[in-house]
Amino acid sequence: MTSPKRSPIKVTLHVTFEKDVKREVFVAHCLEFDLVTVAKTMRDVEKKMLLLLQVHLEHALEEQLNPFNPAPDRYWEKIHSAEYINSKKEVMIPLRTKKSKIPLSAKKPTPHITYTAQPLCFA
Repeated sequence: MTSPKRSPIKVTLHVTFEKDVKREVFVAHCLEFDLVTVAKTMRDVEKKMLLLLQVHLEHALEEQLNPFNPAPDRYWEKIHSAEYINSKKEVMIPLRTKKSKIPLSAKKPTPHITYTAQPLCFA
């Protein structure tokens, strides 16, 4: 008996990216979860945000917690009032947890979240 194929869960997340000129770093902020990370390059901050999202979602699934903890209103208002470059990027995040007994073999599909990030790059 084969296990049913799992469909990805699709979620649209708003992720802002800003350059902090004073500290010479890029800052990424996922508004739905109020998660923030920094790195020296845009590429590295994107990678760190993906890893942070993966760990956050896996932990929430494992502990049966609601992963959503929206950022304060001032951050949401910022994306509507400031000038920014609005682009979308679809990224798949594989999720593995101990409690859900997700198969780790290549033969069986692993559940994952596919999210459409809206990188809002402030000028």
